[in-house]
Amino acid sequence: MKKLGVLVLVFLVCFLGTLVIRNQGFSWGRPQNIEAGFKPEKYELQDNPIENLDKMSTLQRLDEERTVLINAIIPSVVCISTEGLQRPQSEQAGASRVRDIGSGVIVSHQGHIVTNNHVISGKDRLNVTLHDGRELEAKLIGTDPTLDIAVLRVETDGVELQPLKFGDSDEVRVGQMVFAVGNPFGLGEAVTQGIISAKERSFSDEQRDLFQTDAAINPGNSGGPLINTQGEVIGINVSIYSAEKGQPNSQGVGFSLPSNEVMRSFEQIAEKGHPVRAFMGVSVQDLTPEGKTFLGYRGNGVTVREVTKGSPAAEAGVLPRDVILSYDGKKVEGSRQLLNMILRSSVDEEKELVVLRQGEKVKLKAMVIDSMDWKGSQETIKDEEYEQMIKRVELIGLRVRDLEWIEKRRGGDVGVVVSAIAKASYAAKMGLKQGDRVISIDKSMLRSAEQFYQTLIDEESGAEITMVVQRNNSQVAVRLKL
Repeated sequence: MKKLGVLVLVFLVCFLGTLVIRNQGFSWGRPQNIEAGFKPEKYELQDNPIENLDKMSTLQRLDEERTVLINAIIPSVVCISTEGLQRPQSEQAGASRVRDIGSGVIVSHQGHIVTNNHVISGKDRLNVTLHDGRELEAKLIGTDPTLDIAVLRVETDGVELQPLKFGDSDEVRVGQMVFAVGNPFGLGEAVTQGIISAKERSFSDEQRDLFQTDAAINPGNSGGPLINTQGEVIGINVSIYSAEKGQPNSQGVGFSLPSNEVMRSFEQIAEKGHPVRAFMGVSVQDLTPEGKTFLGYRGNGVTVREVTKGSPAAEAGVLPRDVILSYDGKKVEGSRQLLNMILRSSVDEEKELVVLRQGEKVKLKAMVIDSMDWKGSQETIKDEEYEQMIKRVELIGLRVRDLEWIEKRRGGDVGVVVSAIAKASYAAKMGLKQGDRVISIDKSMLRSAEQFYQTLIDEESGAEITMVVQRNNSQVAVRLKL
């Protein structure tokens, strides 16, 4: 009975305490209106907009025009849902179905859609969701894995689509306004705005001259278009930069394939079912300092290192060690430029080459063919003497340059400066560093980089040379075996 009385007493105390607190208008940690009745707040909203808005008419027109443009673009951008079988990483694990998302853009009235190859690669089910919500099954027409482009087509049952026009990516300028449209993180169609931050970004020999943009591009945007202010496709969004590997988060640095490359690949896939890679059968490289010394040529151009046997280049008479000065009437400044010109050439056409051979200009005509049509030998013709020289310099791993005027003023006009050291090269193992001054080779004082390379070229294979190297105020002799 005593315990029961205590429990009843505790209950009554708690009940009365709660009742008092509620009547006083408090709740734990949050003060409430202390007064018994609530009094409505007085307020007056602003009726008039900001003064002098008539001076901001340009901004208002820009906002309105941008809205009209974006609303016209969005119906042409699609969401691509893919599904495929994922191979297990270990034999014990079983295969599983994986789903992914991407973006694409309608480019023809017949329902052709351009996207990235990596969006659909390895997938056996491709579904496209249009702007109006319709979900259609897509047919794969062809791919260009090298450029990372895929072409799909959907059947619309007579419903008219709204394709976008390809713009001229050669006319794109750094700083111009662009819009990236796509399906980021599977959230649905979204538009981001930015500018062209840079051009001619390259990650491989195949993906060259990419556009860099600060318009936010995120996972799921792959395959979506990059649009200019005329509503034209000037690029296809292909990748983003991420500071951390395996964490594909947007850092405000995205990359897009130029529309001219994409359109060319699309037309080839639509016409032939595969991309056309122009082939001439020549391997070239930029003229290096040692190459110029060896050839006795100081101008611009690229040198031929290899010619494929029986190829159009071989049939035209192109030889290793030739310096290509022009292609199809255009001056050649570097190997990347020349390869771009060849790749962009129409196949089954002759192109004129002007080459420098033993100090004389020679005009040649070489046919450009589709690489898929080349069934000939893969053997190449090389100039062994030239290759030996290139190999020797590469193994030594040493690049030098002439002295600048301030270096001559400080330490005299004798020697050349080490401008680069290749990792794991002979020079690196011998302790040479960038910025060292090579004073002499075998007691012959050096006055130019050309003299340095000529000395290396003239030495017989297996010979040992002694270089005197100056670093700060000390000199050391370094022996190299060629």
